[in-house]
Amino acid sequence: MPRRTPWLNFGLISASIAVSFLLIEASLRLFSPFELRLLGDEIRLPYFKRYEITIENPKRLEPVVIHTRNALGFRGPERPADFDRHLTIVAIGGSATECFVLGDGRDWPAVLGRGLAENLSPVWVNNAGLNGHTTYGHIQLMRQHILRLRPDVALFLVGVNDTTFDDNTARFDSRLTSAQEDLFETVVRSVRMSIARHSHLGALLFNIYRQLKAAREGFIGNQMEADLAAVSPSTLTEAEIQAILADHKRANYNGYAARLTELIELSRRSGIEPVFITQPTLFGPAVDDVSGVDIGRITGAQWRLIQAYNEELKRVGEAHDALVIDLATAMPKSTRYFYDFWHFTNEGAERVAEIIYRELCPFLSAKFPEHVSKPCGRAS
Repeated sequence: MPRRTPWLNFGLISASIAVSFLLIEASLRLFSPFELRLLGDEIRLPYFKRYEITIENPKRLEPVVIHTRNALGFRGPERPADFDRHLTIVAIGGSATECFVLGDGRDWPAVLGRGLAENLSPVWVNNAGLNGHTTYGHIQLMRQHILRLRPDVALFLVGVNDTTFDDNTARFDSRLTSAQEDLFETVVRSVRMSIARHSHLGALLFNIYRQLKAAREGFIGNQMEADLAAVSPSTLTEAEIQAILADHKRANYNGYAARLTELIELSRRSGIEPVFITQPTLFGPAVDDVSGVDIGRITGAQWRLIQAYNEELKRVGEAHDALVIDLATAMPKSTRYFYDFWHFTNEGAERVAEIIYRELCPFLSAKFPEHVSKPCGRAS
C-alpha cells in the first residue's frame, strides 16, 4: 500500500474540514435550532415567535412566562390596518426595553401603551427592544426596519450597553493614538463582519461571542435573580474609579454622542420624533428597602460610569432640542423593582412606565393635539 505524504494528509484533512463546514452551513440554512438575531450587521427580527420561559425557584419573577412576537418581530399588538390614523410609538433599546423574562403585557412599553391610551386615541405602542444592543445596533435597527415603518415617535432607552461598546476601556487610548493598530483592527473587524454576513455558521459563532461578552458584563436579560447579600463589596479605590471615568471621557465616551446625534438625525429626516430615556440601574448610593443591603458598598465604578453616559445623553438631547426623560434619577433603587442590577421586575416595569408617562403624555399631547381624548393624569 503506497505511503501517504504529509501533503496528501494535509489535503485530506483540509478537504474533510471543508466538507464538514459546508454540511454544517447547509444544515443551519435549512433548519437552525438556534435563533440568529444578527447575520453580520443585518438584524433578523423574530417574526411570529413564541417563547415559553421557566424560572427555577423565582423570588421576584414569575415561574412561567409567555413572551410572543408579532408580524413585525416586535412585542405588542399587530400593526393596525389604519396605521396612519394612529399615534404610533416604538420603544427601542437593549434588554431593559425588551424585558425578555417578563410576560406579554408586563414589559414597560406595553404598560406605557395602556396608560397613554387613556388620554390619546387611537394610540399604538410596540416594543422593539433587543438584548445586548448598543446605540450602534439601534442605528442599524432604524435603517433596516423602523424607517420604513415610519412611526410617529421613537423612544430610546439607552446607555448601559454603550459603556462597553466595541472594546474595554483599557484599549481606548491605544485605538485612538495608534494608526497602525487602528488599521489592523479595522481589517480584522471587516473580515469578521463579512464572514458573519455571508455564513450562518460564522454568524452563529459571532453571536455566541457577543452574547457571552454581554452576559459576562450583566447587560443581557437573563433568568438569574441577584442576591445583594451575596455580592462582595467593591475593592476599587477612588483613584481607580476616576481613572476608569477619565478613560471613557478621553475617548469621547467611545463615540456615544455621535451615535446619539445620528439617531436624532435619522429619526427627524423620516418624520419620526425621537425621545430619549436615561438608563436606570440598581447600582448607586442607596440602601435596598427590601434586604437592607447598602448598595453603595458594592457599586464600584458601574453607577458613576452609567451616570456619565446619562449626562452625555442629556447634553446631546439639549443641544438638539430632543426630549430626554431622566428615568435614571426618578427610578427608586430597590430590589422591589429590579431582579438584578439592570433589569426590571413586573412591579419595576410598571414604575418605569409611570415615570415615563408623566413627561411623555404632556409632550405628546402638545405635539399631536389631534389625538388627545382627555387631559393627561397619573398612569394607571
